[in-house]
Amino acid sequence: MERRLSQPYLTWTLAKWTMLRILRRKSTYFFLGLGLLPCLQIIVLVLAKLKGETLNTMPYGIFIYIVGYYFFTFFLLILSLFMGLGVVNDELDSGNYVFLRVRPIGFLGQVAGRFLGYWMLGSLLIGLCLSATYFTNMIFQIDELFSNLFFLARLILFSILAFGAYLAVVTAFGTTWKWFSVLASCLWLGLDIVFSLLPANTLQAISIRAHLQSLAGDEIPRFIPTLVQVDTGNVLTHTLALLSFIVLAWLYATFWLSQYETKKANAN
Repeated sequence: MERRLSQPYLTWTLAKWTMLRILRRKSTYFFLGLGLLPCLQIIVLVLAKLKGETLNTMPYGIFIYIVGYYFFTFFLLILSLFMGLGVVNDELDSGNYVFLRVRPIGFLGQVAGRFLGYWMLGSLLIGLCLSATYFTNMIFQIDELFSNLFFLARLILFSILAFGAYLAVVTAFGTTWKWFSVLASCLWLGLDIVFSLLPANTLQAISIRAHLQSLAGDEIPRFIPTLVQVDTGNVLTHTLALLSFIVLAWLYATFWLSQYETKKANAN
């Protein structure tokens, strides 16, 4: 009984409940289809193979370009935008906030549980979509299929970590504002890409895309050419930087939620 009332257990239960609830939404399957969209190029590969034609770019090279141009520049951002805005706001709008306060789950546990639920489902989508894209690309390049599996696993891991950072920051915006949060999040996601292209250490340090690019390796192409060299030397530093985005945004959202009732009372 004591275990069921412990904060870690309640937080984990909330995370699983949140993940299962989001899994039933139609938008989840929309994003699954969006993430699997690059797999349609298998049609081009099959037709080229049937006609006996050779592609100018090897399938593995095509996969690398898809990762840089589609997943890093579009999919991770749009997924974090639509998921992150509802992490805390949905809790308040649906009235679950009151129920969880009675349960009781602390403010840290509420935000952490909701965030983990969204993060786990988003991570599942990212892992599935990247894997499917990789295997559909490599179907005619079997000799390199298994030799690059470690790179695929590393790519999925760091993409999930970067998605968590994006999700956390958008969650912070969604917690602070209701309507302006969409504009603020879009503006910040755009600036994040711009900062990753500028040769300024400070801007590079606050850019999630820059840290992801460094973790993924310099072979991943960038949407816009730049003279900025990719720093691939210190994996731990870039990993800790992404984790710091998650922790700081989580603490901020927790603080804001703890002040919600006070602000609501003052407004009335």
